[in-house]
Parts: sequence; structure tokens; C-alpha cells
Amino acid sequence: MKLLHQCNYSSCHKLIPQDQRYCPIHKRFEIKQKQKWTKTYNKTRYERNPLTENYHTSQWRKLREAVLARDFHLCQECLRHGHIKSASHVDHIKAAVDHPKLFWDMDNLQSLCVSCHSHKTIEEQRIKNMRSKNKGR
Repeated sequence: MKLLHQCNYSSCHKLIPQDQRYCPIHKRFEIKQKQKWTKTYNKTRYERNPLTENYHTSQWRKLREAVLARDFHLCQECLRHGHIKSASHVDHIKAAVDHPKLFWDMDNLQSLCVSCHSHKTIEEQRIKNMRSKNKGR
């Protein structure tokens, strides 16, 4: 006798063989989920944004490690405020999107902790949004 379990579709309680995920009624749901997952995975995995493509190179990884070593793995923003916190992110002081020529410039890079990097990114995005709203007027 084969082992049985419930269909994986929410609120369906039909018993089906262990080697299947959905009952015959909900089989189309499995196909739709598989297509959705594959489409999303392929988009994020293979269709890289040209603005962020440099972050996937060994040259960037080496430069990132050099910046962290230069800054002794300490958050530079926290140090400016008199706090000592370890850094795990390397940030462009002048945004790489706005200044692509400075992308590889070590003087334009700083080590930041997660919270300082998040705060800086949110602030930059807020300023960018305000500028675009003001241009529309």
C-alpha cells in the first residue's frame, strides 16, 4: 500500500500518493508555480543590471578587501561620531551611479557598518526622489 498525504494546495484535504505534490484538480497550480519561480530566478540570476555588474568581479572583491583592511574593518561613519563598530560594507562616498568614473577610485570608498550603510542609502534615495519631484514642477 502506498503512503498518502494531503494535497499541498491550501485548504485542499484530498489524499494523494506520497510521490505527488498536488491532486489532479490542483496540478495546474504546480505548473504555474514552477514557471513563476523559474522566470524570477532566471531574471535575477542571468539578467544583471549594467550599473551593478562590476560588483560581481574579482577586481571588486579585491578592492573591497583592500578598503576594509585600510580602514581596519571599522565603520568610518561611527568613528566620526566617536563610536567603534565593525564594518562589513564598502560604500561609494559619491554614488557610483552618478559618478561612474570614480567606481574604482579607492579614495571614493569607505567602510561602513550595516546600519550606517542602510541609513546612507535611504537618505540618498530620499534626496534623489525629492530632486525628481522638484524637476516635475
